[in-house]
Amino acid sequence: MYEDPEGGRFRIRREMTPAGVTVLTPASTLDFTTAPQLERAITVTGRLPCTVVDLSEVRFMDSSGINALIRAQRVARTAGGWIRLAGLQDHVSRTAEIAGLQDVVPVYPDRQAALRR
Repeated sequence: MYEDPEGGRFRIRREMTPAGVTVLTPASTLDFTTAPQLERAITVTGRLPCTVVDLSEVRFMDSSGINALIRAQRVARTAGGWIRLAGLQDHVSRTAEIAGLQDVVPVYPDRQAALRR
């Protein structure tokens, strides 16, 4: 379980695959109160900058979440890594599509597909 080092209350499950890919699974909402914490969780992995963000438990995402994911992707790419999104639910998927997030961060139907790529 990731706990924000700055004391935030947003919790994110963190797993590491045998290949060294970090899988983060946030829950509930991804908005202006929680997006900075997810961004920190992605960018402070301390390992290979390769992360799958499993959004299957996120029921709402606003522009703050989208911007956090875009910024984290830039950090990962600069470090020679990547971010992939997986499991977007209907409302989150529509929001991401409207914003063109899939043009910046690859989106996969589920975590397994994101890890296989």
